[in-house]
Amino acid sequence: MPHASPIALLLLAATASARPVPRAAPVAPPAPQSATWRARPRRLFFAFHGDVRPAACNDTAAYPTAIIESIFRREAELGVEFAVDLGDHMYVCNGSLEAARTQMGLYVRASQLLHAPTYMAMGNHECGVEYCAAGSTDANFTAFLEALRPISYEPWYRVNVPVRGGYAAIVMVADNAWDERQAAWLDATLANAERDAKYLIVVRHHPVDDLSLHNPEEWQIIQRHRYALVLTGHSHHYRHDVEADPSERSVRLGCGGAPLDDGAQFFGFGTVEQQPDDRLLVRIYDSGSGNQEDAWSVAPREAPQQLLSGVSR
Repeated sequence: MPHASPIALLLLAATASARPVPRAAPVAPPAPQSATWRARPRRLFFAFHGDVRPAACNDTAAYPTAIIESIFRREAELGVEFAVDLGDHMYVCNGSLEAARTQMGLYVRASQLLHAPTYMAMGNHECGVEYCAAGSTDANFTAFLEALRPISYEPWYRVNVPVRGGYAAIVMVADNAWDERQAAWLDATLANAERDAKYLIVVRHHPVDDLSLHNPEEWQIIQRHRYALVLTGHSHHYRHDVEADPSERSVRLGCGGAPLDDGAQFFGFGTVEQQPDDRLLVRIYDSGSGNQEDAWSVAPREAPQQLLSGVSR
């Protein structure tokens, strides 16, 4: 492994102290990575949250440290096995690698409060321009990849989690690093997971009805496969996306510390828990009060269907 940055060492320490420990696949870059847990199968139970950044560009002093620390503490109190992050960990616009590393480091330090792995998705703020292709030297992209390196050399990757009755495939998509390599990898990975996994859970930063990326191929590929859930952020509120995704399997939750929008009233996180009948129960929590704000469930999988296209947000 190349020389690890201080941020990567922090994330590696957090992952190493976790209850189950993910093991990176022995595949050298630039091949996309996978991880498989060595834990014994148990019920699937994890947390998810997204959009942890200051309100103003380059305002590191106003990083929402207290909010994200509260979120990780609440998740730890519930006893989740790991957390999934939905993207956006910084707001740096001046091209400063030092600033990007500092803000990314604040997030990684907070993640240590979970004492379990945190799997991070790439958000649009992890790239100082619209897209960061392989080999990009963009400061934000570099800082993010340094933090992610203990888990994956690429911003897109898959994690296999043993669960009761099989395994859950957590597929992390990198919206703002989309290219032909990722497209081929995503289609093949989803095809493999829907064939073999008990649960296929897709994680991406942008909601399913967000067309701002101009890469409709990504959502088209996802729709061709039988996912149990699609977890997204970007919008700074909570919504169970029953209109944008008639399968009622998509959720957006960007309440991790960035300024709230669309009338949102709380910062918080969600959990996904396997039930005795194998349905997945999704709960949404206010991290300040600890109150549960919503709950709903879905069956493990269903046949793919043609979903409605949405509007840009």
